[in-house]
Amino acid sequence: MRALWARPDFRRLLVGQGVSALGDWMGTVALMALVLELTGSSAAVGGVLVLRLAPAMVAGPLAGRFTRRAGRLRTMLAMDLVRVGIVAAIPVLPFVAWVYVLAFLLEVASILFLPARDAAIPDLVGDDQLETANSVVLGSSYGAIPLGAVAYAVVAAVLGAAGLGSRWVFAVVFWLDAATFGVSYVMLRRIALVDPPPPVGSGAATEAAVPGGLAAGSEPAPDPTGGFLAALRIPFVRLVLPVLGAAALGIGVLFSVGIVFVQDTLGATSAEFGALIAVFGVGAGLGLVVLQRTTRTPGVTSVRLAVAVQG
Repeated sequence: MRALWARPDFRRLLVGQGVSALGDWMGTVALMALVLELTGSSAAVGGVLVLRLAPAMVAGPLAGRFTRRAGRLRTMLAMDLVRVGIVAAIPVLPFVAWVYVLAFLLEVASILFLPARDAAIPDLVGDDQLETANSVVLGSSYGAIPLGAVAYAVVAAVLGAAGLGSRWVFAVVFWLDAATFGVSYVMLRRIALVDPPPPVGSGAATEAAVPGGLAAGSEPAPDPTGGFLAALRIPFVRLVLPVLGAAALGIGVLFSVGIVFVQDTLGATSAEFGALIAVFGVGAGLGLVVLQRTTRTPGVTSVRLAVAVQG
């Protein structure tokens, strides 16, 4: 980890991603609370979660192609700016349809951002540290779950104690979330990243320099053996996809029904709901610690046991 931190460009990427992940999870908790307040319906909360997941199924296979056309750094910078605007606009109009549309667009921008980020990591760290770098970036994203939930709880508690209504709570949370994407943009602007030149015969005449040292050319020749459909021909992928789909469905139901249960049935405040989400994140962190201390690599039996315990 010390060797990775010594790489300035990777350090900037990691800081930007950690800060924006904190804001994103804070905003995700606020989205559920906002839709519940606007509709009083757990089904409506589930709708927001569906809109946050649907773009991954639709736009995911196309995101890599978009990144190759626009360039990795250019894509990341553009999507950070887009997300700043989307998140800042969420509390402007208190209508559930408005929130739905913006939630969908926010996830589309994130889906376009992530492949560009992941494709950039090898150039920032080298092959010898790639596995560790990927783990650290992934950990910074999901490790922010409890921190984001706690941040939402703190904002809700402080503004509630000051006598400000929920509308101010949502506005402050979403504007802070937008600011975190701005931090990511600033960090990315300082990264020197050059896309590989297009292959011979691609028709690219020149390369245009863009902020941060990126050179963008034409799209590389497509790989006829790759793509989304090719991935479905891999037996392991076909095995895992239904399981992941079922898990996503279960998590969506848990959160959409859970927020109504803790607020309406148990009488929890918005701050207490945020604290509950933080507990989920702490549990995930403890699980990672146990996994790291396991002497042997978990096999299928361990996975089955873990799923059974969760059920």
